[in-house]
Amino acid sequence: MLDQLPSFLPVLESEVRHAVEQAQADRAPGLDGVEIELLKAGGHSLWMAMAARFSCYMAQCQIPKQWKYCCSRRATASCSATTGRLLSAVYKIFTKVLLNRLAKQLDEQQPVEQAGFRSGFSTMDHLQVLNQLLDRTREYKMPLVLAFVDYEKAFDSVEINAVLLALQQQGIGDEYVALLQELNSNCATTITLFDRPLNIKVGRGVKQGDTISPKLFTACLEQIFRQLNWDEVGIKINGRWLNHLRFADDIVLIDCSAVDVQQRLGQLNQAGARFGLKINLAKTKWMRNDQVADTTLHVDQHQLQQVDSYIYLGQELTTDHKIGRELARRRLAAWVSFGSIAETANNRAIDPDIRAALFNSTVLPAMLYGAETWTMTAADRLKLAVTERAIERRMIGVQQTDHVRNEQLRAMTRVDDAVDLANKAKKRWAGHLMRRTDERWTREVTVCRSISSGHADALQHDGATRYDKIWDTIG
Repeated sequence: MLDQLPSFLPVLESEVRHAVEQAQADRAPGLDGVEIELLKAGGHSLWMAMAARFSCYMAQCQIPKQWKYCCSRRATASCSATTGRLLSAVYKIFTKVLLNRLAKQLDEQQPVEQAGFRSGFSTMDHLQVLNQLLDRTREYKMPLVLAFVDYEKAFDSVEINAVLLALQQQGIGDEYVALLQELNSNCATTITLFDRPLNIKVGRGVKQGDTISPKLFTACLEQIFRQLNWDEVGIKINGRWLNHLRFADDIVLIDCSAVDVQQRLGQLNQAGARFGLKINLAKTKWMRNDQVADTTLHVDQHQLQQVDSYIYLGQELTTDHKIGRELARRRLAAWVSFGSIAETANNRAIDPDIRAALFNSTVLPAMLYGAETWTMTAADRLKLAVTERAIERRMIGVQQTDHVRNEQLRAMTRVDDAVDLANKAKKRWAGHLMRRTDERWTREVTVCRSISSGHADALQHDGATRYDKIWDTIG
């Protein structure tokens, strides 16, 4: 059988070097005790030897038995959850070489609805789409229903045979499919429960911590959606149908009708079950705006929880599209981040520029995550500024009763201004959207010319392209 498979191209030293440079340091080693830092320090001679061995493994379609074993960092008493698997560092470099060879081909099979683990995509893409949908439907008084689907242990539950079939149907060569089958067959993991090591065979799922696992999972998820007949359902924007968004296994179903969302939840549940995926009924929730009549949604006779707000990809979305709750979360996150660096930031013996750089790289990103999609009022900007000034006073030990002016405070801390950074981020994001020429939904929803639900009684907006309003919408 193996003799009939096409041969692999030999692994080059440059491929190994690139994979080693991409690997993250300061990671716990696997059972072999080899750390990424050792591979980085090995240099040309080690990388040449690794390239030769990797070529041999590919040609024989066989890997060392030690690579099939890993250990879990921690397990619960019920063995229902672990914090991740510790894989061999050399194994990770090997799969990283495979990933670098296959990434472009796998990404070409993914639709614009999938933004997870893809170069050029980020959480901002989907956050922008949902924020604009909430704003557009509120402006035109259109109904909107969002269902946030969560799977139970998605990476650990998916059937590996379904993954391999998905790869084959998406054009991955038979030699790579056979090698990935070898990598994921007859594997086992060791967990320690009450100081007693237990060896457990792994019969399904992709390996958490493996560099190639996210791509394998998204390929399988794409195969699930290809079986669903969702070509003309959802919300019609500029002549195209938007019915869902995906970020890895985080799925949002989008429609103007709760009945249609209910139908598609059932279809998705049935299709996913054939691939080993099960919807987490406790974490799957849905929301509707005030244009949708009160109703309920069910999955397997279980009533899903309806919410007025939902934290999606780190940002809290609300049905009324107000950012008050999200701003409160961001300000709290800023204080938490400052707490992690307080010992250094409060140390007057350290150079002020170093303390300012630490503040700018730690506190401000936590405070301003998702600011590109915010529509802030003057009151919102004032809240950000007040929070930053409070942290600055804590940073240099100044009390409000000291009556230090804001300009003096900023001169002493030398940190960047949060409000200015938020405004710059929104303008930069707006320019980024304007320059896009692809078909992703981020731009389509922002500059939409027409939007409708596809139903006979749907409200529509037809007019000039909103290029003149994009700066108001985003900035």
